[in-house]
Amino acid sequence: MPSLTLTPPLHVIVESSAKSQQSPEDRALEGHTDAWNELARSHNRKVVLTLLSRGLPPDVARDLAQDAWAKLIERQQQGQLQAIKMPGLAIKQALYLAGDLLRQPREVASESAEEPAGHDPHPRLWARERLNRAREVLRSCTANERTIFRAFYGSPGSSTREVGKQTGLSIQRIRQIHCELRKKLRLATGDEGGE
Repeated sequence: MPSLTLTPPLHVIVESSAKSQQSPEDRALEGHTDAWNELARSHNRKVVLTLLSRGLPPDVARDLAQDAWAKLIERQQQGQLQAIKMPGLAIKQALYLAGDLLRQPREVASESAEEPAGHDPHPRLWARERLNRAREVLRSCTANERTIFRAFYGSPGSSTREVGKQTGLSIQRIRQIHCELRKKLRLATGDEGGE
């Protein structure tokens, strides 16, 4: 007697292929946690670098980026998001939170300025040193590298195609320059593995 192999009904195959074709943005809009995690993994570095380029210390930039992702998930759960376009939406949310942080009353800032004598200033000095190193790298960049940096990490952030139209470079060359620039920045700031 020949063995029978059962195939799933056609509608099951169509549903599973439709789910696999959905973008992470669409799945995140539907509330899938794995899609939000994928988006955060893909775009968190851009969000953090945008905040760093605005002069925020690295630890504050990382915290604000995490808060931005949490706020976006919260907004999606409340039905406040009609569309998700990354990384622009995450960058805008992080910049909004950074603006909130800067608008806080000066009392909070003055309290932190009056730190006790035993407070260790080294982390703040190290953050400033890293920021100065990053600025030096950006000053030594070519015009194309600076344009690519501004396009990717400026507000609201551009796609590789848009940058290609601006610079007249191929998408492959833009990606190569982008990777080289990120590597230079990581080496200069001592941030070789983290966000």
